Amino acid sequence: MSEAVDYSAVTTGAARRRAAALGLACRYVVAELPGAPLRDGCADLVYTGKGALIWMRDLAAWARDVARLLRPAGHLFVYEAHPAAALWSWDADEPRIRADRSYFGDCFVNDTFPGNGAVEFQWTLGEIVNVVLAAGLELLHLAEHPEPFWRPGGITAAAWSGRLPNAFSLLARRSRQTSQHPQPGRLHEDRPARDRVAPHVHLIPVEPGPAVVGDPVGVQQRPRPQQGFCRRIGS
Repeated sequence: MSEAVDYSAVTTGAARRRAAALGLACRYVVAELPGAPLRDGCADLVYTGKGALIWMRDLAAWARDVARLLRPAGHLFVYEAHPAAALWSWDADEPRIRADRSYFGDCFVNDTFPGNGAVEFQWTLGEIVNVVLAAGLELLHLAEHPEPFWRPGGITAAAWSGRLPNAFSLLARRSRQTSQHPQPGRLHEDRPARDRVAPHVHLIPVEPGPAVVGDPVGVQQRPRPQQGFCRRIGS
């Protein structure tokens, strides 16, 4: 059994219908994150990605919640838009940096489809890695990818031609210790880089199944934050 958490009833409803059509054993829960309404140590695998971290106001709390859900030696896998991707224009002739956005800003307004005015939090890649380590997880693999995980139809942006980072993947592991309060994480350095996990990781559910934390189907029907919402926790 796989479990997924999203705070959008529209998203979870679409995911339930898709799972039923495919005959998959999945349970979808409507709840805000962090603070997943799942028991401690319930997951061999936690997956977050494809437009989930941009909605997290407190990224450190999200990472601690992931560590809480994982069993000893359980894994976190993240596949997300690269934090720098929000800076690229969608010009077709050549890539440009948008003057109205900052890599180190707190947030920005998504003025393209499907965001259409939604406010998204801007976390740097360093901040994402550091909260995962601070939660007690061991970093096994980190890669940056030129391909975006999603392309809107009818648009060909020069920023997607392979010269710039548009997505990243991260694999981390919880310590084998049974303590719910593991020691701060570290980089995995006991084997050569070429022997580490490949950039393309295929995730196979393991009984009794992983918890999936994030946007389970990529349908982003989100409420727009109120004025002043975009101040991040810890920024």
